[in-house]
Amino acid sequence: MKKIVSFFVILTMMLSVFAVSSSAAGILVQSDFSDMERFTANFHAGAFYTDENLLFGYNEAKCLQTKGEWFIYDTCIEAAFADDEMSETERAFSVVYPNTNLLNYGRADGSYYMSFSYVVEEKSFYLTGGGVGCDKEELIVGPVSYEGIADDGSEFYSLGMSVTRGRIRCFIDNKLLIDYVDTADEYLIGIEDENTVPTALVYWNDGNFIQIKDVKIATPEFLYPMTPVADNTTPTDTSATETTTPRVTTTATSIVDVTDDKGNTMTDDSGNKVTETVIITEPPVADTNTGAVQGGNSTNTGDSVFVVVAAMVAAIGCALIVRKVNA
Repeated sequence: MKKIVSFFVILTMMLSVFAVSSSAAGILVQSDFSDMERFTANFHAGAFYTDENLLFGYNEAKCLQTKGEWFIYDTCIEAAFADDEMSETERAFSVVYPNTNLLNYGRADGSYYMSFSYVVEEKSFYLTGGGVGCDKEELIVGPVSYEGIADDGSEFYSLGMSVTRGRIRCFIDNKLLIDYVDTADEYLIGIEDENTVPTALVYWNDGNFIQIKDVKIATPEFLYPMTPVADNTTPTDTSATETTTPRVTTTATSIVDVTDDKGNTMTDDSGNKVTETVIITEPPVADTNTGAVQGGNSTNTGDSVFVVVAAMVAAIGCALIVRKVNA
């Protein structure tokens, strides 16, 4: 009976390891614009209002801010933009990372807002720093031309940002548009330590009558998984290819007797044989090393081993507890 109990407890612990791992990544905030009460559960209302499962705002609705706060994350907002005829402001819309790390480390006097912005009249995207919204005086990346957005409110588009340690990636309709890697760690992007604090997310509107259909916030790389950069120098065929050494064509010379049509050796007036020098070409030797390299992916294997070992450690610890209780 003790063995049966131990087995089921061990199995439960092993399943728990995988459950915790899978649940650690996912959606943190899923917007609900069915009414103002549900909307304000996750966001500060500001000058926005809800109607028919949409969120609306004119130029006065500058800032849509979350109530939750995070260090790193993925976020996307699905919105349509039309002109607010009562506004003379340059039309733009921004997904903003309020970076307080420069302030926390004493490098700045306040928050340093890093904004992924679409400027309507220019039909261009920017990644800027400094003030909230599209602050072109502190340009990080851009302009990046993009002709595919209607500015009359007739279409919805998804603008996304992924903030991870030292990197900001920006997306339009799930397509990577800007990939900024802070190699010098100038902006201290995404640091999480004793000196830093999590911050809210901000979505900033300038000069638009805006309709918002959906906002999502998720753990980093959940909405926008990191994919390796394609190497254009490698073949696209992933099947095994033969490994060869260069094949060399060789030549040699030889002196041979000159013969007539009947095969008789020809001589000159003095009775000496007539000879000539010929060039002999040796064809390349066929390569016999056609076997592809065998073996698995050592990195993946190592990862699997680590997961199994972790599960085994948890299981062994559980078994020892059961044994102690039974004793």
